[in-house]
Amino acid sequence: TMAQGMQTAVYKLDGTESTNTIGMGPASSKASWDVAKLVIATTQTMQGRGGEVTIESKEIYSRDGNTLTIETTRTTPVGAQTRKLVYTKS
Repeated sequence: TMAQGMQTAVYKLDGTESTNTIGMGPASSKASWDVAKLVIATTQTMQGRGGEVTIESKEIYSRDGNTLTIETTRTTPVGAQTRKLVYTKS
């Protein structure tokens, strides 16, 4: 759930392009498998205060036993930011 309300994204897992509305507008994504990891690469262009802004993100989902790791890198005109979430099933 975001400020704009509930949002759902659907990705094709065969490497073909998917289009979803994320936050402020449409985003183009490609999901693919890297051995046992699911990789989703997304590009979104939107209108910012100073003109058009492009945001690129890469999400990597991996599982090891009872642990799910999601690593996300977002690149914007002001730089890149990476976050890593680790979930453990108890």
